[in-house]
Amino acid sequence: MTDSKREHFTIIPNIVFHLDLTPFELGLYTHIVRTAGWGDGACHKSSRTLASELNCSTGTISKAKRELQRKHWMVDFKPLIEVQLVPRRYGGKPYHLITVVDIWPENTKYFERERLRKNKVSEESTELAGSSRTVTSSHNEIASASHEIKKNCERRSSEEKAPSLSPSPRAQVSEVAYEDISFVWKFVTSLFGRPAKNTIPKQELRLTRDLLPVAPEEIETIRWWYEQTEPVWPNASTQAFMLTRRPRSVEGLLRNWNSVLDVARNFKKTTD
Repeated sequence: MTDSKREHFTIIPNIVFHLDLTPFELGLYTHIVRTAGWGDGACHKSSRTLASELNCSTGTISKAKRELQRKHWMVDFKPLIEVQLVPRRYGGKPYHLITVVDIWPENTKYFERERLRKNKVSEESTELAGSSRTVTSSHNEIASASHEIKKNCERRSSEEKAPSLSPSPRAQVSEVAYEDISFVWKFVTSLFGRPAKNTIPKQELRLTRDLLPVAPEEIETIRWWYEQTEPVWPNASTQAFMLTRRPRSVEGLLRNWNSVLDVARNFKKTTD
């Protein structure tokens, strides 16, 4: 299979799958890229034709087009497509000339940041594991000198062991990290009115730990951004649009913390 010739396929930047597009928006975007390509090509298909090819209504196509034309902070406030109204030769309603916006530089930049972040987390985990092995080795050497000392060490270790934030024993963290993680996680859950539990879900624990350290300025900026009231549509301002695109879940905010923070700082400057 690896030696077979590949043809008749479409290439999509992976960052598109992180933009919270609906299935219809993603399907329309993929179809337009397939039709127009990444060069100077364009898609001349009408909404009726696109609706027929994607097996949906023309209203769904119109709505998806509007969403794909909106600017998104994860691609440096670029739209995914541009729609130009072109007058017909013999009069009548203009048709849509759709072109694909080049977001490949933003795609590369986003995943390069993700790679560096994962490498940093991996290095920190390796260092933590090495420290744990060293402590365990020292503990065993001391305990082997006397059976009684070993029993005392084990009893004290079980009594003084810090509570785990995760159901997995491999996900234990230090007392300092526990306090920081707990503080940030409780703050995020409070934004969405979700009661904080005694145990942090494993996925949210990992995402919160990866954010540390979080400065007080970041907390206040995120708090200010989520206290802003969404405008009543229609409202054409960029801030109004970005308010509607805020993550609406704890995990969504933790995953997009840095992007949301950049947007919030941007608009907070204009009000200070």
